[in-house]
Amino acid sequence: MARSFAVATCLLLAAPLLHAFPAIPASDPVTASVVRANPNRAYAPSCLSYPLPVAVRGAAQNSQKVLADVDGNASGANGNPGYTESLNLTVWRVACTGGTAAVLVRYDRATAFEGRVPAADIPGAYGTQAGRSNVPLRQSLEPNAYWSDTTGYSILGDAVLVLDVLPVGSFDFNAAFTLSLDTVIGGSTNRTNIQVPAYNAAAHPDSGLALEINGYLTGSWYDPARSGEGILFEVGERADGSRFVFFSWFTYDQDGDPYWLVGTTNVAVGARTITVPALYFDDGGFAGAFDPAGLENKPWGSVTFTFPTCNSLTLQFASTHADNDTPVGSGTRTWSRLSGVNGFLCQ
Repeated sequence: MARSFAVATCLLLAAPLLHAFPAIPASDPVTASVVRANPNRAYAPSCLSYPLPVAVRGAAQNSQKVLADVDGNASGANGNPGYTESLNLTVWRVACTGGTAAVLVRYDRATAFEGRVPAADIPGAYGTQAGRSNVPLRQSLEPNAYWSDTTGYSILGDAVLVLDVLPVGSFDFNAAFTLSLDTVIGGSTNRTNIQVPAYNAAAHPDSGLALEINGYLTGSWYDPARSGEGILFEVGERADGSRFVFFSWFTYDQDGDPYWLVGTTNVAVGARTITVPALYFDDGGFAGAFDPAGLENKPWGSVTFTFPTCNSLTLQFASTHADNDTPVGSGTRTWSRLSGVNGFLCQ
């Protein structure tokens, strides 16, 4: 509705959870002293980043749902809700790599009610497919989380959540399934069923696009046919949440001596390609034997990065300087991933 989804974290009012989380077993991978991606995630780790996308792309299913204040705190009695509200629901898929997708659910509160209390609670979610009935599903505000669950939290405004499985469960979100959303009203379960058809990557407008520029693409890249040069590419985030990219290209000059170019620029959330102004430096010295104030950074040209897949980089470059002692050139190269960042598995 009218309220911006960008402030979704402010739109969920903490309330007691309907269930207690089970203890994490000692053998669980999250307890190991190794940073790794959630092995139970229902979608590719690099498919989504925070904040979740809010624009519907591709086929969507729409419905309405009556939600309630399930813990009875809004003037209810004997555990019965004293407040109910009808919200609009939208369910759609986000295209991931390898012909797979993630499923998002958007709860749209009427504009007149946004930011007001009392507020209704997010319902419990269940999935049914291929003989499997009522499989408990999680709804998370933040993607790639291991235990995150918003069931029992109230909606103060609009919210987009991603469907996921419990850490000990499994569910095929690419196949057709029935999404059931349950709210207990007056002692009875009020269920809304939404039929979600099987994912068709060929019909999704985003399935053939390059990957979004995010931290999962951070790593080292090179040309296997011309090993001996490479690029370090990093996607960083500042304290205010803004993102930037930085690269360092280790190559050679016209005399065959090692030469490097660097560059950095801001990158918007959702961008799928980024052009970075490239610089080169003069008047330095080995191992810090130089005056930093005397360093000269000069414009070289630009380098454009596009990632068709998690392990491939399309590199476009063009020099614009007029320095005879500095490498010149333009062209397009296709490089491969050499390494990534621990815990940030792009797949």
